Parts: sequence; C-alpha cells; structure tokens
Amino acid sequence: MHNRTTITKTRVDQLQPGSTLWDATLPGFGVRARAGAKTYFVKSRVGDRQKWITIGKHGPLTPEIARREAFRILGEIAAGNDPLAATKKKQNEKLTSFDRLAADYVRRVAMKQNRSWKETERIFNRYVIPAWKSRPVGDISRADIARLLDGIEDKNGPVMADRVLAQIRRLFNWHATRDDKFISPIVRGMARVRPRERARTRILTDDELRALWTATEDSQPMLFGPLVRLLLLTAQRRDEVANASWSEIEGTKWTIPAERYKSKRANTVPLSPAAETILKTLPKDGSYCFTTDGKSPFSGFSKAKADLDRNMILIMRETATGRGVSPDDVKLEPWVLHDLRRTARSLMSRAGVRSDVAERVLGHAINGVAGVYDRHDYGHEKAEALRKLSKLVESIIRSHETKPQLRVVA
Repeated sequence: MHNRTTITKTRVDQLQPGSTLWDATLPGFGVRARAGAKTYFVKSRVGDRQKWITIGKHGPLTPEIARREAFRILGEIAAGNDPLAATKKKQNEKLTSFDRLAADYVRRVAMKQNRSWKETERIFNRYVIPAWKSRPVGDISRADIARLLDGIEDKNGPVMADRVLAQIRRLFNWHATRDDKFISPIVRGMARVRPRERARTRILTDDELRALWTATEDSQPMLFGPLVRLLLLTAQRRDEVANASWSEIEGTKWTIPAERYKSKRANTVPLSPAAETILKTLPKDGSYCFTTDGKSPFSGFSKAKADLDRNMILIMRETATGRGVSPDDVKLEPWVLHDLRRTARSLMSRAGVRSDVAERVLGHAINGVAGVYDRHDYGHEKAEALRKLSKLVESIIRSHETKPQLRVVA
C-alpha cells in the first residue's frame, strides 16, 4: 500500500479524483476519490478472497466515524465472519419484511386478480401488520401464525380468523414462488372452522330489521345508512353497492358491469321506488354514488358497522322495555353485511317470489338445461320480485312503527 497517512478531514478534502489514501493507524482502512464523491472503504482478505467493503461517502461520514466502522468490520473478519454476507442478509430481510411484502403482494397480485383487493389490503393493515410489522417473513413461524389467529378468533370470531389465514396463505404461497429458500409454515388443519361449517345461515329477524332501519335513519358516517338500506333492498353484495357509480344507473335500472361483478357477467338490477328514493337523496359529489371525498368510493366499514350494531342493540332494548320485557334478555347475535343479501333472498321467498327469479335477482347462474336454453332477460320478473321485497320490508318496518318517516316505499 502506498500514500499511507492518518486519515483526517483536511487530507480527505484535499484528495484529488483518482487518488487513494490509506490510513496509517488502521491497516486496511482507506478512502478513494472519484469524480464527485469520496468513499471510505475496507480492504481485507475474507476466506480465500480479497474483498473491498464500502463503508460510505465522505460528508455524511467523518473520518472518525468511518474509522470506527472499519474497526468493527475488520473485527468481524478477524472473528471469521463475512460482513458482506451479514449486510446482504440485512438487505434481504428489509426487502422481505412482512409489511413491505404485503404491500408488494397487494400491488402485484391482488389488485390485478381480485376485485375485492381492498379487503385484502384492509385485512393485512388491520389484523396482521400491527402484529408483525417489519419482521422478515422467513422468521415468522407456525407458532407465530397460530398465536395471531388465536387472538383474532377470541376477539373477532373463528370466521374472521380463517379469512386472515387465507390471505396470509396466499401471500406466503406467492412469496415461495419468488424465493428459493422460503417455505411457507402454513399447513393443513390451521383453519378454525371446518369446511362444512363455513356456510353461513344467518338472516336478520323482523325485530332486527326494524332496529336496523331505525338505526340507519341518522347513522354516521352519513352515507352508511343509505348504503345499508340499499344492500337490503337490492340484494346485492357490499362492494357492488359501495362502488356503484352514477354512470351505471339509467332510469329505474342499475347495471353492474362485468368487471365489477363476481360472476364476471354484467347484472342489471331493477330499482324499486324505495331504492330510487334512497339514491335520489345522495349528494352527487363525484362519479361514485357513495363517496365522502368525491374521488373514491365509501370505505371505513368496520367502524361504521360496529357503531350500527351498538345503535341496533340500544333500539332493541328500548323496544323490549316498552313491551315489558327485560332489556337484559335482548341480544344481537353477530352478523355481517353480507347477511343482508341472504336476508333479502329469504324475504323474497316469503313474499312469494319464484326461486329461479330470486336467484336471478342475486345474479346467480342458473344451472342445467334452463341455464343453457332460457335466454329471457327476466327484467320484468326481477323488477316485480324487488317490488315485492320492498313491500315486505315496508310491512315489517311498519308493523311496530311509531315514526312515520320509517316508511320504506315513498
């Protein structure tokens, strides 16, 4: 080595491009000048190879700080370790941190393949990232996953725990296709609900429907009440209603385009007078029917649903008190917004709607010969089915009505 001297700030500042300065006090530590930058480094033999290890640039680093880092690196080498391997490991861990990997998965996979990608993102952000944050996925064990699911099951129920597990499984399987060393720790048997038990049967009772209608009269956020009511009156899915745009509505018809519909077929939903009335009350602040900022569709379902549940149970207990029933005996069984779709389907049967027509209202494919040869659009029949649904909901609401404004049909 030549040009050996104690590296100081003055000497580094004076170093000309193309020159290298070696430290006299710490062999292997040096600084070299290139056009526009001066870089501190360590040169040492690691195993059977000579390696140059970059420490950092002069300016952000002082000679004293760079020398201390060089001393640490040389100590690692003397102990038989490879600092480059350790640095590479840290870089890989940063790239495979759970929060970063989840964001990458949503962007690269979920947004392209899944219309409900926002739900995938919400599950990660609410249930998983707060627990694992920037932890490398390679360090996440089966026991870690089990503990996470235990907490979710205890607080949110086994069905939600399984939804979270499903999203983690998809993420880990995707990552396994991109990383030679990664093996997903998820195995069969980790689900909390047996497959045969997963089919939900929950529908809202008449008392619950009355409480729901009252609770959505002045619900917050303001758009959530009309959205919930429209879910019931149209029998459509949550995201199909929440993402509805004014361009999809023409007169008394709402056509959900194929790219937004689960079956990937456009579905035309006739609007009953009650549904039309709800839409007419909405502010036209943008392209979406339900928007709080004029740019994006409604979100924030979890908090709004929790508030709705609290209001419903208060209303149900108040009603019970008026009937002479102890409010402590009144319970609101857990339910999800999708249960309104099942409730609407059951109410249509109760109203005398033919089963095949009700299924078409829901947008379900009709199997067998009828599905192949019957090309009738059933527009009139679907409109009549939703009118009957609206009338039945009205009669349920009015059967114990004390406030005239709770009418369903205008």
